[in-house]
Amino acid sequence: MHKDKRVEKKKTVTIKRCLNPVFNESFPFDVPAHVLRETTIIITVMDKDRLSRNDVIGKVTSFLLCVCI
Repeated sequence: MHKDKRVEKKKTVTIKRCLNPVFNESFPFDVPAHVLRETTIIITVMDKDRLSRNDVIGKVTSFLLCVCI
């Protein structure tokens, strides 16, 4: 998210019939240094069901920091 607007969205693969899935994936994002202070990463974990709507079961919001040396 940049200034409350979604810039990019990526999804992991769906792991079916597993109560304890393990996600070992990485997603590269190119974020220019001058917009890092205004950028937020939101990670949402959802439960996908056939009969009911998909439920959010976890969510993490993180602000990006620029460490310049």
